[in-house]
Amino acid sequence: MTPTCGGCFTGTVRPARPREGAQITVQSFPKIASAIAAAPSTHTAAKRFYRPELDALRFFAFLGVLLHHGPLGFGILWLISAAGGFGLSMFFLLSAYLITELLLREREKTATIAWRLFFLRRALRIWPLYYAALAAAIVIARISPHHYWISRTAIAVLALFVANWTSLAPGLGVFVGHLWSISIEEQFYLIWPPIIKLGGKRLAFIASIVFVVSAAVWLWVFSGKGWLLWYDTPVEFLFFAAGALIALVTRGQPLHGLRGVMRGGLLVAGLISLVLTAYFGFVPTEFLPGITPIRLCIKYAGAVVGCGTIFVAVLGMSRIPRVLIYFGKISYGLYVFHLAMLQLSMRLAAPFRLASYSATNVFLVDSLALLLCLFAAHLSYRYFERPFMRLKERFAVIQSRPA
Repeated sequence: MTPTCGGCFTGTVRPARPREGAQITVQSFPKIASAIAAAPSTHTAAKRFYRPELDALRFFAFLGVLLHHGPLGFGILWLISAAGGFGLSMFFLLSAYLITELLLREREKTATIAWRLFFLRRALRIWPLYYAALAAAIVIARISPHHYWISRTAIAVLALFVANWTSLAPGLGVFVGHLWSISIEEQFYLIWPPIIKLGGKRLAFIASIVFVVSAAVWLWVFSGKGWLLWYDTPVEFLFFAAGALIALVTRGQPLHGLRGVMRGGLLVAGLISLVLTAYFGFVPTEFLPGITPIRLCIKYAGAVVGCGTIFVAVLGMSRIPRVLIYFGKISYGLYVFHLAMLQLSMRLAAPFRLASYSATNVFLVDSLALLLCLFAAHLSYRYFERPFMRLKERFAVIQSRPA
């Protein structure tokens, strides 16, 4: 998903300032380093925390977003496309779950949170590809006849991670318009580490409940904004709260006790919840009249229940195909590239002269876009993102997914 906070490492022991030219690693923070060295290797928090099944879920969340932004169809195709928009909600839930679990383990292991190390890790994972995409959008915008123009203001609000706070959010550009969601991520990263650092599980639980209540109040008070509420931080924090609450309740347990039938039932129930939400909650509401506070509450309540149910069904699932795990690993690139690949796919499908809303056109455009996304994201992950991810591991207090 942010500027570092130079004075946010509080406590009686202040980390020594590294010598000029010295490399900054976990060892640059004596309190953290000594706690890691003293921790027994058998401690739960000392183990690598990685759930490969969540990578697979991440890929399907992306697939939903791709279908949502692709060509619209009629009937069931429209419902699938509409429900796919909640793939972004699943991304937020996933992110909150993983970040909360890692921060809680760090606090248990070291009795604090190295806020600056957290920001370094997040920046190394998010910023390189993010700013590269912005740079590419600027270059493309300058190519005549300027079909894909993007304003300087749009670039500025994206670069500063406040894109969702502006009226530009729904129209930031053909290639990077979806990156407003990274602003939401960065805003969560800004406030969540200090909450867990100061109050641990109890304060994290209280904050999550506050997020839920705030989202409900915001939806009711500002219901006149209609579908534009989708871009509001308090509304989207509802999904971060759901992910954090799941992390607090399960505390890293993979839920292996759930039988296959139970998992299947939860998965189907979650999917049905999202589809019904898309139908009764007027999603995507930008194309439909009759938005009311009740429908907005149905939309977001159904979305959080559906995403949460699917997440619980998948958590702890074993024997995940490796290809799905890999697709999940490169899902950030898939998300960043998918609008551009949809544009390219529509141009490639244009000679076939298919009706815009036909099932054949939907299948052809989405399938081509998916293949193009996989190719681009694979190259990006292997040759561009991975070096930054390896550097990121040097700042890890709790080891997670290996690069």
